[in-house]
Amino acid sequence: AFPYPNELSAIAAAHGFVFCPETAPPPEKTPRFVAHSRTEILQTPHGPCRILLSACDTAGQWALAQLEIAALAGAPLHRHSREDEIWVVQSGSFEYSNGRQRLRAEAGDTIFGPQHTPHMFRCISAQSGTLLDIVLPGAFAGYFRDSAEMWKNSRMTENNLNRLNSD
Repeated sequence: AFPYPNELSAIAAAHGFVFCPETAPPPEKTPRFVAHSRTEILQTPHGPCRILLSACDTAGQWALAQLEIAALAGAPLHRHSREDEIWVVQSGSFEYSNGRQRLRAEAGDTIFGPQHTPHMFRCISAQSGTLLDIVLPGAFAGYFRDSAEMWKNSRMTENNLNRLNSD
């Protein structure tokens, strides 16, 4: 075990790295099997977020989450300073905008959002839709945990969300 894991995690994240207390730094990329029943599920403002692979599983290189987005819900226009994102629509219909153009994405469609690009998405289906969200590097997956914590504690404000999106 490593001393002060929270402090080390914060220092690592501030520099774009991931500290994984359950593995010896630096974590190695090794084959992983994650049973669906053992994945972490977070309740976010948009709906459930299932962390399929965390940065600790991929040596910090990327993370994979499955997002269930409620009908007419989604993420407001924002940008990330360090992360690229890839969304794969699994079910439903989504509207995506990069601030200049809007497009409609259906099941099977893939969207790439490079860092520094303003973007938003929302589910435009009558029922919820599902996205796979691949985040590179993987430390940003902590955003899902932070936003779920804000939501749970009724601290989800536009200022707090903007702060999370820009970190």
